[in-house]
Amino acid sequence: MEQVSFFRASFPSLVNRRVARWTALQVSAIASLGAVGVSPALLSIFLLVDFALRSLLGPNASVLVHAGRSIFRFTAKRFGVSEELASIRPARFAWLCGLLFSLLAVAGVFSGQALLTSIALGTLALFSGLEALFGFCVACYMFGWAQRFGWISPDVCVDCRRP
Repeated sequence: MEQVSFFRASFPSLVNRRVARWTALQVSAIASLGAVGVSPALLSIFLLVDFALRSLLGPNASVLVHAGRSIFRFTAKRFGVSEELASIRPARFAWLCGLLFSLLAVAGVFSGQALLTSIALGTLALFSGLEALFGFCVACYMFGWAQRFGWISPDVCVDCRRP
C-alpha cells in the first residue's frame, strides 16, 4: 500500500481528469454555499487551506482530492468509467487560481466586505462548475494561451499547446 505523507511535496506528472471533475464539483458546491451567505467565513477558510495544501504539497494533501478519488473509484466500479490522464501543469496553475480566489474571499470576510467574499466565491463556484459539468477548465485554457503568447515556456507542458 502506498504511504502518503502530508508534509512532503509530491506532484505526479499526470492527473486524472475525472477525479479533477469530481473535486471541482465539491469546490463548486462549497463555494456556492459560501457565496449565498451560508457560513462564508468557515467555507472560505476551508477552501483557502485546501487550495494552499494542494498548491504547495500536491494533490495528496487535499481532502477534496481524496474525496474525489473515492467518488471516482466508486463510479469506476459501478459504471466502468476509466481514467482520463492529463498533464499536471495546467492543473497546478488552476490550483493557484483557486488559491487566489479563496484568499480574496477570506480577505473579504476579515475586512467586512461581504460583496468581495460573495464575488470571489461566486467566481470560484462558476469556474469550478464549468470544470465539473462540462470538463472546461478556465485556468487550464488560460495556461495554454499563456504558452502561445510566450509567457510560459512551451517545454513546460507539451500537451497544453494551442494550435
